[in-house]
Amino acid sequence: ADFCRSYWYPLYVAARRNGLAPEDASDAVQTLFGRIIERNLLESVEEGLGRLRTWLLRVLLNQINGERRARGALKRGGGAVHLSLDVEGAESLYLADPSLKDTPEAHYRRGLAASLMDQAVEDLAAAYEAAGRGKLFEALLPALERGSGGVSYDELARSTGIAAGTLRVSVKRLREKFRVALRKRAGVAFGLKEEAAIEAELRELFS
Repeated sequence: ADFCRSYWYPLYVAARRNGLAPEDASDAVQTLFGRIIERNLLESVEEGLGRLRTWLLRVLLNQINGERRARGALKRGGGAVHLSLDVEGAESLYLADPSLKDTPEAHYRRGLAASLMDQAVEDLAAAYEAAGRGKLFEALLPALERGSGGVSYDELARSTGIAAGTLRVSVKRLREKFRVALRKRAGVAFGLKEEAAIEAELRELFS
């Protein structure tokens, strides 16, 4: 489920950029996920044989080209695996994206990067909430999003009632936790376990 949610939006974008209507693009991605799950294809993935994200995109495009005249909704029932995927939200994001003039591959990569970051932030939010520090996370989140250059710790101190020095430490820890959460999500999405390989893939993706 985590793997599918990581790739849901970027693959949806790839399908839309290759001429499919919103409903057909949604069906194409769900069909792809269904085949991957039913045939357990991820178990056969091996490191060193190429990037998993590149393989997924190629499989999707081959599927679209091979089934343009036989589009149909993914049949459900009888042992099917059901995932909660935000179809309408994906289309809204797609239409609002300012980078629609990019190549389909560049758009796909950007969508994957955004998806991984969003999931990492969601993981952090859940962890802080579970620890009873949800309000602190909400206060620190803008500092995570803007980066070190856009943070006014004095202003943040006034709004939270926490000393500026303490906030600096809290923001540093939040960024460290974000990097850990991002690497964890990336490991699932890329099908990698070695930290060095995950870091290299992330650097290449975000470049």
